[in-house]
Amino acid sequence: MISKELILNQNVKYRWENNNTILLNTLLPMNRLAGIILDLFNKNSFSEDEIINIVVSKYNNISKEIIKNDIKNFLHKLIALRILIYKDNEYDTECSDIGMNPNFSKFLKKIYNNTLSAPTRVSCKITSLCNAKCLHCYASKDNNDLTYEEWTKIFDILSDLNVFSVTFTGGDPLCRRDIVKLVDYCSKKQLKTTIVTNGLALNEDLAKELKNAGISAIYQSLDGAHPETHDKFRQVEGLFNKVLDNIELLEKENINTAILTTINKLNLTEIEEIVDLIHSKKIKLLSFMKYITSGNGKLNSYLKPTIYDYKNLIPIIYRKSQEYKDIIILYPDIPVNCYISTVGLDVYNNLKKKGIIGSCSAGISTIAINSDGRIKICDISEDLFIGNILYDDFRNIWLNSPILKRIRGIDKINEYPCSNCNFNNLCISGCRGFDYQLKNNEVEFKSDLDCYECYESIKG
Repeated sequence: MISKELILNQNVKYRWENNNTILLNTLLPMNRLAGIILDLFNKNSFSEDEIINIVVSKYNNISKEIIKNDIKNFLHKLIALRILIYKDNEYDTECSDIGMNPNFSKFLKKIYNNTLSAPTRVSCKITSLCNAKCLHCYASKDNNDLTYEEWTKIFDILSDLNVFSVTFTGGDPLCRRDIVKLVDYCSKKQLKTTIVTNGLALNEDLAKELKNAGISAIYQSLDGAHPETHDKFRQVEGLFNKVLDNIELLEKENINTAILTTINKLNLTEIEEIVDLIHSKKIKLLSFMKYITSGNGKLNSYLKPTIYDYKNLIPIIYRKSQEYKDIIILYPDIPVNCYISTVGLDVYNNLKKKGIIGSCSAGISTIAINSDGRIKICDISEDLFIGNILYDDFRNIWLNSPILKRIRGIDKINEYPCSNCNFNNLCISGCRGFDYQLKNNEVEFKSDLDCYECYESIKG
């Protein structure tokens, strides 16, 4: 028996969802026994023998030998998942988003009926200010950003509800002069904080300050393999080279980073080069995102790839993912037929199993807060709001909003044209927060535009 003391990984958070299950910030649901064990480890350390004896004492009506073996096996599972780590091993404390439970959506529906006690992550548009003019930007143009004090009230609410993480969006979050203070406040409230930025305002001093404030990760956008492509898409000359410089800066400051790439008509021929470039920069996470027709994205819809464009890209992305095993590549949230007709059903199911195909979590495990405090289903929901977190009961909205309740009950068999598709039992794609899906405070059972186009391509 190992005599070393065990502790709870400092990067692991959990909350009780009901009397019988807990939910970890890795989006892994676990049973009551796990909750009892983790509650004991909260701010305490024990050897395996100690924790086994303590837990055994709580079960008087079960054979001690049987329960001892069960608890021992369960402890080893928690150690294997790095939820518990050995106190004297300082190198085993990494617990990042990459370790998220890939089957979370399935468990969420089966165990919790798509209704959690609170969001797991909240997207916070902390400013409408931006230093770029991106052709696809779906952020609404507001001019009434909340103050630092108002945002701290919001973070207090989220922390009290045991929300695990917040993502700062905009505009561009780095345009706020008090960005470091906001990150520091969230860190102290144990809210894991990530920033999504175009990178233009990042510099060495700011990176150091964000690191010291407790930033979890900084995600930068890179939408081309060449300056002319990226800079045109973002409408800022020199931004491409700035992003590449920032990658080295963030590595120097030991800040977790990832690259977000929006697939569009300008970069369709550069996807392979983008992966090569990211690999050369030693980035470990690259997320390919589909083009969203909201805001500027709707005005510049000529940039939106077709279903046939996506079908051409999937084999390229898959081949590069096989070539570079040291990069985690996240695939775009596009219909299943784009995968089945190109790389095959087995590959698609394997990618789903690994949790690396995007799927919509809006209103189910995530939600968005606008720069003025108004609550949105998702960042892409434009001007449809369901309350204001500063004036309304956020928990009540989360649990009882008619729109959220209907979203949580929607399945592919409820959405046209997906209801008529032979693949609706396999497909996990489709946004549910577009304005044409959410009208007059009702959820219209309509699929997103990519699903329509995919269905027509199958029929044709």
